[in-house]
Amino acid sequence: MQLHKKILTVKKLAFKKLPLVIASLFITACSSTQVQKPDINYADNYSVASAQSGIENAVVDSTWWKSFQSPTLNNLMQAAQQQSPDLLISAERVKQAELQMRIANASLFPTVSANASSGEARNKADGKSSTRAESTRAGVGISYEIDLWGGLAADRASTRAGYDATRYDQDAATLSIKAAIASGWFQWLALQERIATANKNIAIAERVQKIVDARYNNGAATAADVAQQKTNLLSQRSSLLPLELQARQTQSALAILLGKTPQEFSLVAGQLLDVNVPQIAPGTPADLVIRRPDLAASEAELRGANADITVARAALLPSIGLSANASKSASELFSLNPATQASGWVIDLTQT
Repeated sequence: MQLHKKILTVKKLAFKKLPLVIASLFITACSSTQVQKPDINYADNYSVASAQSGIENAVVDSTWWKSFQSPTLNNLMQAAQQQSPDLLISAERVKQAELQMRIANASLFPTVSANASSGEARNKADGKSSTRAESTRAGVGISYEIDLWGGLAADRASTRAGYDATRYDQDAATLSIKAAIASGWFQWLALQERIATANKNIAIAERVQKIVDARYNNGAATAADVAQQKTNLLSQRSSLLPLELQARQTQSALAILLGKTPQEFSLVAGQLLDVNVPQIAPGTPADLVIRRPDLAASEAELRGANADITVARAALLPSIGLSANASKSASELFSLNPATQASGWVIDLTQT
């Protein structure tokens, strides 16, 4: 008897505290979707005077490579935008994330479903003729889940953060690939200048070799002078081979970045001195950090992970959904008119 009273007392206390537990869970589910950002006060000017060049800070242009005023570089960037496999893959990932976000946003609206069926049955009793029964049925259902704990809103916030992270990853990939193309182009121009200089040095060494040979034939130079000049000429020729190899490797790397094979790709010769050197506003280090797309992607992933926690917590709680079904049946195939219907519309409202 005493044990029974204790059990009843425990049950009464549990029922009394149940609303408090539900309220605390509801408050926790709603508050966890908010991300608290730290309040950091950045200085307007950088303390190091050498970093200030007297140029006003400006927003970085998305077509920054055009400031070099190089037509070939502009063509390479345009070809990369259209043909680079990495950029095309990142663009498709952004589309996929956008579709996922649209699917998650569909939870704001009720779900509508429709079904229809028709059939025919034949029965034959012993010693009697067969009878045939036809039936047709059509129905429409509507269901909607109430976002009581904020799980659906958190799921939408998670997919939105995933879309933002994917978009920032695309910006990071675009920036990385285009920077690599610009760096490769400038390196190829520099290698062409070095190759031209090496060829000039070889030509000079060959002329000097002829002069030394003529002096040796006339007795004005020794065999050691001839050997020393030959060594100098061979050294000049050997220095040309690594430069030509680097130029071919740089051209092949640019071809791969553009989505082409090295065999079908070639670069137009140009002068490195013809490239315009743009003026860059350095700004403060804080502005540089804010402009980095990889950091923005990490921040979006953090928001998505925080929203996933709310989704997981809401999954542990009961859900409430509303549904309504309406159906109509007829005794003849494909006939739902009132003259042949077996029963009228049947409407069913349920709550789960």
